[in-house]
Parts: sequence; structure tokens; C-alpha cells
Amino acid sequence: DLPNSNTPLSQSNNEIAEAVLTRFLGDASAAKLSEEMRIHVSDTRDRLRGSVDAIFAGINEMLQAGSGAPPFVSPPGVADLADLQFGKIDGQARINGDTLHELRLDADLRLAMGSDMDFQGYVIFKDLSSDTPASSCRSSAGVASELTLGASTKFNFGAPASPTKVEVEAKFAFGETGSLNGLAGRLGLAGDGFKLGVLTIKQAELGFGFGGGDGYLYGKGAGQSDWADIEAAVFLGRTCNIYDVMNRVDPQVAELLQQPQVISVTNGGSFPVYGLYAFGYGSISVNALIGIPPSPMLNLKAGCGMGAFYFTRRLDSPPDPGQPYASVIGLRQDFGVSGEVLCLANISARLSLVGATAFETDNPLNVLPLLSDPLGHPILGNGKAKVSLKVGVSPFDVTLHKTLRMNFSYQSGQSPKFDLDL
Repeated sequence: DLPNSNTPLSQSNNEIAEAVLTRFLGDASAAKLSEEMRIHVSDTRDRLRGSVDAIFAGINEMLQAGSGAPPFVSPPGVADLADLQFGKIDGQARINGDTLHELRLDADLRLAMGSDMDFQGYVIFKDLSSDTPASSCRSSAGVASELTLGASTKFNFGAPASPTKVEVEAKFAFGETGSLNGLAGRLGLAGDGFKLGVLTIKQAELGFGFGGGDGYLYGKGAGQSDWADIEAAVFLGRTCNIYDVMNRVDPQVAELLQQPQVISVTNGGSFPVYGLYAFGYGSISVNALIGIPPSPMLNLKAGCGMGAFYFTRRLDSPPDPGQPYASVIGLRQDFGVSGEVLCLANISARLSLVGATAFETDNPLNVLPLLSDPLGHPILGNGKAKVSLKVGVSPFDVTLHKTLRMNFSYQSGQSPKFDLDL
């Protein structure tokens, strides 16, 4: 159908172009051309990926040739870095057409300064202006790309000294012009534990994020002594990557946040997630309660812990315009026992339960109606039971571990549902 004589010239041109395009796209030659272009583009993409893999393989072969990993060669004008050596480099890239969407490099390094220190480092680059998953929130905050630098190593710490793993990470967010838009980082200690007086520190980690849609702080730690054990974790603020952050704070809660019932709160969208999380656990020696000093001959402990969390996010396209916020509120409950008997046996058991309910609201700060009728909304959760047993004296000892997992859900008027993974 051609435009009539009364149609303006610009509109006529648009209608003619649209008619020609529609006719062409419906023709068999257009399908053939599309197929040929896809074949040639796919070949170019595969060749580029193969080239990247070949480069990494060649670097590894060069570094591992001869008697060992060669040292760095210092660029002109840079201090001597001969004490820093490569052990291995691995890498992977995600490429679409001629655009690099993501690149990761991992390296085993050695720093020879008096005594050798081995550590693992990594570099991750992400192009968030592309179709990188869950990038819309960061892009809305003006972030076009991210560069993450991280490393981990072990060294002896405490008195007496014991092996301790140290992890450090820094993430830089950049805008379209290359300017720094946001900064996030974390520093953590973990391992068998190092002693500070009568207290053994089992874990400690601090993290932060500012700019680029983020504005949060988190921390967690765990310590133990002959008389008591303590754990604590806290998160407060907003972030575009709530799953990644909560996976550092509490992996069991992070797992729950990925359930389909709450995915609208925690994944996707142009707005960040606001929330808070707090958890505390403590156990005390039963011996101390009955007047028997704790010792390796007999030391029995019992404990419990409790936590709560609340997360909310404004929806891009709410099903009900009168309730534009999606929220999730939940609790965590822990119970545990542990003991040491006759210097030969150590046993521990821990049950952790997490439950939550998701809802939509017009006011994310008003949760009183929900709390007044907690069973009126669907409830989902997960549980984990961990049991460990060690018998004997090193090196003639036997260690057993077993973890049971469970998912459950409940809705008013229906029977509870359980899924047990042995």
C-alpha cells in the first residue's frame, strides 16, 4: 500500500522504507543472507577465542619451561622486581562479536624475600555496558566497567604461630569516560585459627562498598576459648550485588535469597537493594556451669544463636502500582554442641535454620502488618545440619564429616513441604 497524495513527504519516505524492509525481511533471500552472516561471524568469534586460549597456553609453557618460573623483567625506570616470580597463569574470556565482555586472569606467584611467600592473585574485568548479567543496576548508577584485583596467601601468625590464610580484594568501578565511579573492597583472615592470649581467632573479615550504586559496610568474626565460643556477623547499607555480598557475610542466607519466591527483591532491576542483617552465636562450657574446669580430658559445650535480616528494593515495573516495593524479611536460628573427651575424641554438631517471607508493599519501612500475621504469608527456608568427628592422635587419627541439607516451605491452609538432601 503506497501513501496517498495528501501524505507529507517525510512521512511518505518512512512508509515506503518500512514497506520495502518488511517485504525484504519476509523474502527467502533475507533468511539466506542472515544465515551466511551468522556462519562467518561465528567463525571469527571462535578464532578470536582460540587465539586468547593459545596466548594463555603459550605464556604457561614459557613460564614453566626449564628449571622453574622465571622472574619478572623490570621495565625501564622501575625498581627491580626480580624477587617476584610467576608459577602459572590461567585465563578465560567472554567475547561477543568483536566486544570483550569479561576477562579473568589467575596467577600463582612467589615473593622471595628472606623466606619464600607463595600467593594466588587474580584480575577480573567486566564490561557492564554490554549484556553482562544483572548489570542494569550498576549501569543506572553510571558504571560502565569494573576492574577487580585480589590475592590470597598463608603466613604464620599469633603466639604460638599457626598458618593463617589472608585474603584481600579491591573492586574499581569506572564510568563511560573512564573516571572512577565507585570503590569496594574486603580483607579477611581464616584458617585453623591463631591465638591471641586465651582466645583463638578462627575467622575475621571486613568489607565495604561506596559509589556505583553501593553504600554498605559488613563485618564478621569467630573466636573460641576453653570456656566459650562466639560468632557475629553484620551487614548494613545498599548494594546492586546483594547476593555476592551476602555470600561473604552468610552463605546460607545468600542461598535463600536466590529462591524464585524472593528473586524479585534480590536480582535484576535498576534500583539497588537496601537492607540490614545481624547474627550472633555463643556457646559455653557445660563443665564451667557445674564447677569442673575445662580440659582436654573433658570439655563439653552447648550453644545457640539467632539472627534477623530485612531487604527491600523498588521495582522497575511493579505488578501493583500501589505497592512498588518488593521486600523480604527473615530469621536465622542455630543450635550446637561440641565436646572433647580423653584427649582422643572431638565431636561437634550444628543445626542452622533460615526462614523468610517475601511481600510487596507501598512503604518498605512499615512491616508491622506483616509481623501481626506472620503465617498469613508464604514462608520458605532452608536448613543445614553439620556433624564432624575426629578420633585418635595425629598422625594416627580419623576424621569424619557429614552435612545434611533441607529446603522447606509453608503456606496458610496447606501442609508444609520438605525436601531433604542426604
